[in-house]
Amino acid sequence: MCKKILLGALLGGLTVFIWQFISHVPLPWFHTSLNQFENPEAVEEVLAANAKQDGMYFLPNPGMDAPKEEMDQAMKQMTEGFSVFGSINQKGRLGYGKALAFQFLYNVLGAALITFILCQFKEGGYGCRIGVAVFFALFAIFTAILTNWSWWGFSNTYTGFLIFDHLVGWTLAGLVLAKITLPKPEPDEEDSPAEAKAD
Repeated sequence: MCKKILLGALLGGLTVFIWQFISHVPLPWFHTSLNQFENPEAVEEVLAANAKQDGMYFLPNPGMDAPKEEMDQAMKQMTEGFSVFGSINQKGRLGYGKALAFQFLYNVLGAALITFILCQFKEGGYGCRIGVAVFFALFAIFTAILTNWSWWGFSNTYTGFLIFDHLVGWTLAGLVLAKITLPKPEPDEEDSPAEAKAD
């Protein structure tokens, strides 16, 4: 089973990794889901002056100890006015090569988890095993992607791309993992001597 898990982790992770390259580079949806600032230099200057440390920022954010009036005003602004949610890095972040390495590693770990589950199935055909991979993709979509969409105001276009990317990538991986983990048919037992003599 360990060999199957290792093989599934590598091949399944590689399958998703290749798909993610296709969906992020040749296909335009990811790029069109991200907008550009009209004046990025001015935005950077304002953010750098107001964000003194790296981390996640959102606006409006009155703080948990703010008076009720400020909290109510912030809630109104969040639902009716200007809001922002973003990650700020003053001194840079992971480079392209390191980010790709981590992406591949996480895909491999995800494929290993699915392969481990599939290896526990003594029954269940090819389609059922693909469905398990799709199930995990849907789990991530419901518990992470859509949750972030509803809380932080991610655009419908960007959220739609993430859903599409997850579903296609892990369905393709499911095709590979199902093949790896599908039990081999039991060989027919040889006729016993008594049966052979009766023939």
